[in-house]
Amino acid sequence: LSWSADDFTTDIGTGHFRFFDSSAYAWGTYRLDTFIITSGSSVPEPSILLLLGLGLAGLGIKRRKSFKV
Repeated sequence: LSWSADDFTTDIGTGHFRFFDSSAYAWGTYRLDTFIITSGSSVPEPSILLLLGLGLAGLGIKRRKSFKV
């Protein structure tokens, strides 16, 4: 079993792979052609969400105290 790559790039994108069996026992050619690699979306870290929540809570407390005066 061996493989070759045509039009393959190292960055996120598309490319072509061909897998084929060159042994005498091969019944045919097995191909995986035109695969697509998609980029994922970034996910915020939990610490950033914690800081955002603390900031919003602080603003809420400050606003509540300003209405009591």
